[in-house]
Amino acid sequence: MKDLSGAETSVRRSCARIAISTRTPTGRSLLTLALLRTETMGKSELWMLSEGREPEPFRPSTAQISSPQFSPNGRWLAYHSTETGLREVYVVLYPGPGPSTRISRAGGYAPAWARNGRELFFRNGQNVREMMSVDISYEPTLGAGTPRRLFQGPMLNGARARYYDVTADGERFLVVERASDNVRRTVTEIHVVVNWFEELERLVPTDH
Repeated sequence: MKDLSGAETSVRRSCARIAISTRTPTGRSLLTLALLRTETMGKSELWMLSEGREPEPFRPSTAQISSPQFSPNGRWLAYHSTETGLREVYVVLYPGPGPSTRISRAGGYAPAWARNGRELFFRNGQNVREMMSVDISYEPTLGAGTPRRLFQGPMLNGARARYYDVTADGERFLVVERASDNVRRTVTEIHVVVNWFEELERLVPTDH
């Protein structure tokens, strides 16, 4: 793949697939999710790609690690890992050093930050239909409140994809729903809306 300057660089030759997962708010560093092939098929690891530096593994582990997400200020990284045997959500200081703090209590994955950095959303590891939320504090050290359930719905499930996003105010969610078991849907066309902002102003005029 290309580094941030446009030059070709190799992240890992034994990868079956590489995907850009998250980037720092400055855009100067990327975390890539590398899916390994052959004898370690199914294992994933994170590699850091920073401007002017060689790619390097981020928090090497024998456990499965996925779904990294930088906090809005770029100082913290949320991810999920199977180091306890279950998928659990963790937060760690970036770029470190420092220990990781477990956020979920009984399984969790696919974290996403609220824009204020003081709330973390994730999917319930025991019931993939449930969306969870937990308050995050930073003084005197990183801390997490008790996870609480926000809602439940037929969300599509996947180990390495979040399949949801949250609005800037943290009040609404956009989710990819799982198709009903008795309905087989075939995508035959895709609609692309252009100049949507102009149409929005026409439909919902504002006073300037």
